[in-house]
Amino acid sequence: MDKKRIRFGDYIRNKRLADPRELTMQDVADHLGVAKSYVSLIENNYKKPFDKEKLEKLAKFLKMTEEETTTMYDLASRETSEVPHDIEKTFLDDEVGGLARYALRQSKKGIFKEEDWKTFIRETEAKKKEEAKNQVKKKKQE
Repeated sequence: MDKKRIRFGDYIRNKRLADPRELTMQDVADHLGVAKSYVSLIENNYKKPFDKEKLEKLAKFLKMTEEETTTMYDLASRETSEVPHDIEKTFLDDEVGGLARYALRQSKKGIFKEEDWKTFIRETEAKKKEEAKNQVKKKKQE
């Protein structure tokens, strides 16, 4: 699935249809407390994505992985032109958010380049793997 081209509604519809429970739009509507017609409008990209509470409920209902949930939040934010709600507080309020906004502005100016971002991501992923190894070691020692 090409994350750059897919729209939020298409992503949700694909996730629903791929679910082994053979979920219908009515199932989603009932779980979220909305009308089936509203789910249809969203899945067909006529309405903006659900609000953040419904997005969280939907991710759990569709048993999305962390990566799938992140993709869903990013697609929703692209269509609403808002910061993804799962990082909104950090991005807007925390000191880290200030650093992120600074880095993004430098990127927009062409000072912080794509290769810089790739290096940062590779280092972050390596750190994440190391942390996971440490957690496994710690559990074995307990």
